[in-house]
Amino acid sequence: MLHNGRVNMSKIPYVVRRGDVLYFRIRIPAKLQPVLQKKEIIRTLQTQNRKEAIPTALLLASEAKTIFNELNKDMTDIKHKRHIESLRQKLRVGDMLHQEEVEKLELEHMSEKRR
Repeated sequence: MLHNGRVNMSKIPYVVRRGDVLYFRIRIPAKLQPVLQKKEIIRTLQTQNRKEAIPTALLLASEAKTIFNELNKDMTDIKHKRHIESLRQKLRVGDMLHQEEVEKLELEHMSEKRR
C-alpha cells in the first residue's frame, strides 16, 4: 500500500466500486459471522472520488477491526469463564463424592465401635 512514503490509491482493499459510487467493504471474520449474522459489512462512502473515499474507508476499517477484536476477546473470555465454571462444578461434584465417602467411612467406624 505504501510506495515511497505514499499510499497507493488503487490498492486499498476496503474500497469497492459499484456503478458510479464507491463503497466500504470488509469481511467479518468467520468466527464472528454467527454472532453478527453477516459475512461482510458494506457501506456507501457517498462519493465517486477515490481520494475522498480512501481516508473514510481506512477509518471505518480501523473501527470495524477494533470491534472485531473486542468481540473476539469477549467470546474468548466467555468461553474461558464457562470452562472455569465447568471445572468448578466438577470440583463440587468431586467434593460431594468425597464428602459421601467420608460420611460412609464415619458410619462404618461408628458401627465398628458399637460392636
